[in-house]
Amino acid sequence: MQFAGAILLLLLLVPCAEGQPPEATPAGGLAIEQILSKNGCGAFAGLVAATAGVGQALREQGDAGLTVFCPDDGAVAAFAPRFSSLTAAGQAALLLHHGLAARSAELERLLTHGHRHIEVRTLDGGRWGYGVVTIWYYGGAMELSSSPPSLTTPVEARVTSTVVYNDRLTVYLINAVLVPGPPALFDYSDTLVTICVMLGLWMLVLGSCGAICS
Repeated sequence: MQFAGAILLLLLLVPCAEGQPPEATPAGGLAIEQILSKNGCGAFAGLVAATAGVGQALREQGDAGLTVFCPDDGAVAAFAPRFSSLTAAGQAALLLHHGLAARSAELERLLTHGHRHIEVRTLDGGRWGYGVVTIWYYGGAMELSSSPPSLTTPVEARVTSTVVYNDRLTVYLINAVLVPGPPALFDYSDTLVTICVMLGLWMLVLGSCGAICS
């Protein structure tokens, strides 16, 4: 009877074990490199995969909504010598400059409601240049610039097609690599504060010395 009871217990436990839910997938599981490589921007995807921290940053942002302007293979090939001359940090910043923490629907809503252009912060954070992309909208076509908007702002790239479009991720194919423009002062606020404090202390020291000498 004890043996039969053990067999019955095993039969009851086996279905329970088989019914356990599968192991949860890791957070930020958006395979951005694979998505890019299958949709016309394999060269850019290769740079993303080979540059430390870039793929992870894109995946993490993808959970909240991500727009990527992906240079086509020809644009990446033409830019390759200049890219290889950058430091590792500069390469990562340039790649992240092509990502926006915004859903495409949000951008399109702004562009189609009377805005001639909009400025959107890029994922590089502006630490290596002007961390904003200006999107110009003309008759349904999008043009891009990495410089502050002005009458003389050059167009750096044009959107040639949409290769991915969904609620979390939109990828636009563009015909050139975006290069961050001159850095804005507010991107270096910490450094400016430090310089001002040091100058203030130096002036106090000079003032004290002048008072003692007089």
